[in-house]
Amino acid sequence: MNRNKYFLLYACCMPVKGASRGMICDLQRNVLMAIPNEIIDIILDCRIKNFELVMIDYEIETRNIIKEYIENLITEELGFWTFEPERFLDIDFKWESPSQITNAIIDIDSHSRHDFESLFNQLDELGCKDLELRFFSIKSVSEIDKILYLLKNTALKSVELIIKYESEFERDENLTNLIIRNPRLYRILVHSAPFGRIINGHKGSFGEMGRIIYSTSEVDSSNHCGAIHVSNFSVNIETYSESVNFNSCLNRKISVDSKGYIKNCPSMVVDYGNINDTSLHSALLRKNFKAIWEINKDKIDVCKDCEFRYVCTDCRAYITDSNDIYSKPSKCRYDPYKMKWI
Repeated sequence: MNRNKYFLLYACCMPVKGASRGMICDLQRNVLMAIPNEIIDIILDCRIKNFELVMIDYEIETRNIIKEYIENLITEELGFWTFEPERFLDIDFKWESPSQITNAIIDIDSHSRHDFESLFNQLDELGCKDLELRFFSIKSVSEIDKILYLLKNTALKSVELIIKYESEFERDENLTNLIIRNPRLYRILVHSAPFGRIINGHKGSFGEMGRIIYSTSEVDSSNHCGAIHVSNFSVNIETYSESVNFNSCLNRKISVDSKGYIKNCPSMVVDYGNINDTSLHSALLRKNFKAIWEINKDKIDVCKDCEFRYVCTDCRAYITDSNDIYSKPSKCRYDPYKMKWI
């Protein structure tokens, strides 16, 4: 090791300090690596001072430990040595989108009377790219097919279906054929199924497309929303950039609940009109609709101390203190102070 050199992490590897430990988010390879906060401090110090100067303040035994960590980071291809740190610029994590709305949720139950063609056209006009359709009551493949057909002239990039189990879904080809006819379907979750099974999809331009998941869990209302789990973490530049600046769940989102009320999220109490007399664009312009978009994890109690905060989802509908919009998601079971999932 040449101690006159500077040690740098690759630009796509972001160090994040938490209450009890840190995390390196490799946004290119989509992986996380836990690391002591003290090592993150040293890494940050190494950007402005060469390694020899950084080591002056440490005892020999501590220096050896630091050296081992640095060598491991190099072995894992997370960092490198250089004589010219000024030549390696940081990534600009400014987040922008030309779309007024990037993602949407529409809930449907047995009483819903949504005008899907109108809704889809309005979402298209707002620039929406990702859509989730949640069916709480049984719909046949042919009924779902007719709804999806109305998307044919829109620019939506991907659609996720959450549908209630029906006996015809036992024949996997019924759903795989639905995907073939609707190539924008990136995932189908069949809830309330008598069995659990996963049918992997295919690799597309936007990742894996067409995965089918059968789950025994029941999804009969929007109350099932808001669960925070490591399986929902998203380690990539787009998610990280958005999470640093905005709310990781609600930014640029619009929703229509099963009764037709327009909300930030179907689980939220406040609505901004009903689709029967209010356009999505009009709701978007109403006071406070966009205010919640600005609540990023650095503003949320407990989350601001979590090492996973920039790759995690969020929920402002189910929170530990209903009187404090900045309180922790109530369905998150991670304790960043003890570093344990409860």
